Amino acid sequence: MQRKLIEIESELVLSTKTKFQDKFNFYMAKIYGGNYTPIKPQGSIGDRKVDGLLNKEKIFFQVYAPERVNTRKTNNKIDEDFNGFMTHVNQV
Repeated sequence: MQRKLIEIESELVLSTKTKFQDKFNFYMAKIYGGNYTPIKPQGSIGDRKVDGLLNKEKIFFQVYAPERVNTRKTNNKIDEDFNGFMTHVNQV
């Protein structure tokens, strides 16, 4: 089991952008089954700053995995996505 967790962690660490998001959604669905819903962009409204949801717990996920880490850009992305999510939270 420990070895499998290390393999999964390595796979996630080496992934970026949509590849990371796809892997994140895959493992979340595998772990949580029907309780996890991946959120796909819907035309002009996009994904409303949400990439996934644990339905029963109402826990929302926003996934971000840039190719290069830049602290300022990452902090700006977190602020932008959180504020965007808060304006849409009742519509998700």
